[in-house]
This record gives sequence, C-alpha cells and structure tokens, in this order.
Amino acid sequence: MSAVSIARRTGERTPARQRLLWALAALIAMLMPAMDHIRPWAAALIAVLIVWRLGHAWFNAPLPGRALRAVMTLGALAAIWFSYGTLLGIVAGSALLVVMAGLKLIESHSRRDYFLLLVITLFIGLADFLYKPNIELALYMLPALWLTVTAFVVVGDGERGLSGRQAGRIAAGLLIPAAPIAAILFFIFPRVPGPIWQLPSPVTASTGIGDTMSPGSISQLVVSNRIAFRVHFDSPPPHALYWRGPVLHHFQDGIWTRGNKGLSPGRVQPAGAPLSYTITLQPDDHRWLYALATPLNWPSNAALAADYTLYGDRTVRQRERYRVTSYPDARYGLDLPPANRQRDLQLPPTGNPRARALAARWRRNLDSPQTIVKQALDRFANGAYYYTLKPPPLAHNGIDKFLFETRRGFCGHYASALVFLMRAAGIPAHVVTGYVGGERNPIDGYWTIRDARAHAWAEVWLAGVGWKRIDPTAVLPPNRISPEAAAAIAAASTGGAGAQAWLRRMDYVWNAANTFWNEWVMSYGPSLQRKAFARLGIDYGDWVNVAMTMLVAFVLIFAGVGAWFAWRTWLRRGEPVVRLYERFCRKLARVGLHRRRSEGPLDFASRAARRRPDCAETVDTVTGLYVALRYGVDPPADGLRRMAAEVANFQPERRV
Repeated sequence: MSAVSIARRTGERTPARQRLLWALAALIAMLMPAMDHIRPWAAALIAVLIVWRLGHAWFNAPLPGRALRAVMTLGALAAIWFSYGTLLGIVAGSALLVVMAGLKLIESHSRRDYFLLLVITLFIGLADFLYKPNIELALYMLPALWLTVTAFVVVGDGERGLSGRQAGRIAAGLLIPAAPIAAILFFIFPRVPGPIWQLPSPVTASTGIGDTMSPGSISQLVVSNRIAFRVHFDSPPPHALYWRGPVLHHFQDGIWTRGNKGLSPGRVQPAGAPLSYTITLQPDDHRWLYALATPLNWPSNAALAADYTLYGDRTVRQRERYRVTSYPDARYGLDLPPANRQRDLQLPPTGNPRARALAARWRRNLDSPQTIVKQALDRFANGAYYYTLKPPPLAHNGIDKFLFETRRGFCGHYASALVFLMRAAGIPAHVVTGYVGGERNPIDGYWTIRDARAHAWAEVWLAGVGWKRIDPTAVLPPNRISPEAAAAIAAASTGGAGAQAWLRRMDYVWNAANTFWNEWVMSYGPSLQRKAFARLGIDYGDWVNVAMTMLVAFVLIFAGVGAWFAWRTWLRRGEPVVRLYERFCRKLARVGLHRRRSEGPLDFASRAARRRPDCAETVDTVTGLYVALRYGVDPPADGLRRMAAEVANFQPERRV
C-alpha cells in the first residue's frame, strides 16, 4: 500500500495538505466580505474550484489540464466583461481577483504557487475595503489578516512541520509590532486632498430620499434602519430639525418632480441666533446636501438653488463631510420672483375636480391666505384622517380619493394634498422632502438621522412672511396614528435597540465607534491632519517642520523596533538551552573553532566536524539536542539534562 493511500486512510496531515488547508482557510476568510458585491456566478465558480481542489487532495480527483485552464480563464474574463461592462473598477476588479484566486488554487502545488495565491488573497481583502470601508469590516479583517499571515508562515515552513499554534504565534509576533508602526505612519504621512480611499464607492441603487415623489413613496423608507447622515452641533431648538433635501415643484399624473431650474432665490432676512453644524453624509448617489433652513454659509464646492436646497458639484458616491451655518428663524423668499410664483402655482389642466372645487370655495369665502391654510389644517385635524404606512392604493384622481374617500396615508399623501389645495386656491406652494428630527448620542454628542426619519412637508408663500413651513401630519391627533406606523417609526428611529437600557447603551457605543472611524480614519485628509499637527504645536504648512517631524517619528519607530528585538534576544539568552549552547561554542572557540555571526548551528556543526574529526561525535550530539530543544515540534523530555551532561564533559584538546 502506498504512502499516499496510507495517509488518506489514517487522515494524516502531510505538509502539502497542511499548506492547502491553511491557504484555503485564508482565502475563504478574505472571500466572505466579497460575496456581498460579486455576481452569483463568480461565487459559484470559486466554490466549485475549491471543492475540486479538495477532491484532488483527498480523493486524487484529476485536475484540469493546461488547455482546459486556459479555456476557463478566457471564459471567466468574458463573463466578467459581460456582467460588469469592464475589467476595471472596484466591483469588476473584485470579481477578477476572485476568479484569479480560484484558477490559481487548482494549479497550486509548489511553495511558490501558494505564496502567489496568498498574495492574491491579500489583494481580495484590500478590494473589500475599497468597496465598503466600514468599522465592521475592519474588525473582521483583524483575524482574517492574522489567518493569512499564519498561512504564509505554514507555507514557508517547508518540511519542518510547525503546528498551527506555533505558526499562529509567529504570525502574531509579526503583526503586533507592525500595528503601532502602521498607526504612526498613518498619522504623520502627508495626506493628499480627498478621502483616504480615492476611488469612489460604488452605489448600485439610490437609497434614501429621491428626486421624485408619488404619495406614499416615502413609506418604504420608514422601515429602514440605514443611517442617512450624522450631525455634530450644540443643542439645537427642536422645531428647527427639519433637514431640507430636494424641493418638488412640478405635479403631473400623481407624481411630484423637481421641475424647472435656472431660477434665482428670493431675498433672505436673517433672524435669531445662527446655528453652525458639521454633517457627515453617507453615499446616496445624489447631488443635494442636507441642511437646516435657512443656510447662509456652506462649503465652497456647493451652491444654493432657487428653492434654498444645497447642491454639491458632484454626485455623493463616497462619504461627504461639510460644515453649514443656518438661521432657523430667518425669513426667506420675501420677494417672490414672477417665474418662481408661476412655477409654484402650476397644476395640470384637468384632474382631481373635487379638490379644485373645495379650494375654489375657500378662495371665495375666506378672507386671506393665512385663513385658507388654517382651514386646510383644520380639515386634516378634525376630518377623521389617519396616518398609516399601509394606505389604500390611489389610481386616477389620487388627490380626490385621498381627501374625500380613503383619508388614510403617509406624509407624502398629506403634503401632496395640501400643496395641491393651496395652488388650486391661488397660493404658491411646493413639497419639501428630507428628514425630520434625529437622535442624540450621549456618548459623543453626535446626532444620528436614519431613513426612518424621512419626511415630506409643505411650504406655502405668504405676503410679508415669505415661505412658511407647514407640516400637515403634525396636526393629526395621536389616536389616529396606526399601531404599525408608531411601532415602525419608534423601532427604526432608535436604531432597533429595543426598550432595554443596556441595549440602547450598546447601540450608542457602537454608533460612537462608527462616528470616530468615519471622522478620523475614513475622512482623515489634509484638514484633519493639519488640526492634529496643530495640537502638537507643528505648523502643517511649514514643510521643514513636517519633514523634521517625520524624521523624528521614523527614528523613534526604528529605535522602538530595535529595542523590541533586543529585548527578545535578551529574553532568549536567558533560556537554559541557549546558555548551554553558548558555553559549548566558547569551548570550541578556545581550540580555534569560532562560530561566525551569520552561521547557523547546523552549518557550524558541519564545519567543526570537518576541522576536528575527533570532536565530531560530541558536536553532532550537542547540536542535535540544541536544535530539537530550541526549534523542534516535540523536543525530548530528558534532552536538557543530556545536553548539560555532554557540554560539561566536553574537554577538547587544543592540538590534534
């Protein structure tokens, strides 16, 4: 029976099989995050290739030949091209790396092959970070990276047979000293403008608020726990927490859109105390930037539209951090330009006749626009209207059906109906979408605004007042909010932490950690580095000071590394087996056999045995015991005693 079959029957782990298992463990650990953004066929292909390679190792299943591997490679490249339209970019590049790893796996036999496979594995982990660089992935990557370095140690071990525990300790000994060095280099190395990752984060679909709204569309967001943005400021007035997003002006076929552009905003009259705050916006594939009313100072790469919405100069495909100063009590739009008035009085020529008739009656019988607005709000408050996440479907003449028949809806229904009534009554109005409120984290003071806070409200224009925010859902009595709506809003708006205090506390701590990661790691650019250097009394603009700081830091780093290795060497010198071997080497040095600094114990023993054949037996015995005790997987129990006796009895003659 062959040795291979005996190993297969007994389950013996040969060095070759050890290399395969550790390399596979590292590859699978790095592949797991990639499963979130590669096509199912790529995931299925890598799974088949892994099973195929294991089948060869355990059951001697034939592996594909060179021709078949070439066909598989070309087919995989074609599949990536047709799936993604390119071979470049984060997503397509991740799929390409996954396929390369699988194809390399089925041809890996030598140590060099496994080293190359593990290098590809590290690149897969880097691609994972480029796709979704969050703190969850960073925490996951710590053990995954340790596992990959352990696999490198096992592959490089050769035939000595290190155990997994020993290889893991060696990997930890390599990674632990590297961690503070990496942190220091991250802190002091000059940053380039932009975020840490220069490639844009891929966004496969828009999330959060959109630039169109049909009544009820926002109800899909209220059950979402996704964080839209975080804000840091002092205690703001609660009535001011209406985060303004896209404003919708054009109404057609039951759908509100942003309408025409190119208009100019009306005059703004600041009032009250200004409120400054910093927003960290999550990627959402839109250009607008959320802000409180009314922004008067904003980033240089943004502009204020005619409807007082901030728009950036590019689509938000990566985390965006910006600072805004708003006047919550300011009056805006005091002088409404004619083009703006016409835009916000627009209605389709036909449709919703009952709502038009009601608005016309109000216009004839009531004495002012303010009274008309009050009449509309009184209708919602006293007319048996209900707030629900599951409203009845609205087809043709949806405004009429909501106002006079179903009377059940979400914020989009109420804002849409109110704006329609105001325009039909001759009062300029539009729909504003965004978020309302937020939850303050007592750990770090940041406010978290989730998709659950998505909201729509109305703005009407009143002479002498300007644009006035009207939230029709705010007038509904609490007993007319459906239980499922109240439960969904409460659960999602608190991050799903539940009612227990310790769960809420854990949620706050985790959100604070996420905020720190986003602010000081993912957004660590020139501005933050300048602030960090300023705290150390270093002028970031003075390159001489920066260069000297980097030089001192490098000196300290290398001095620390040298001290660490010296400390480890000193500890090793304290081992009894090392002391015995050094005593043995000193005895050989007295007879002219000096061990060179670059010479290993086995090479030294070979040279000493050639020079002094009379000492060869003792030299081989002592060296064998030393190597077994110092480096062996299973050292002999009485080895130290035997080595001590051999060294004590060794008395070589000076001349032969």
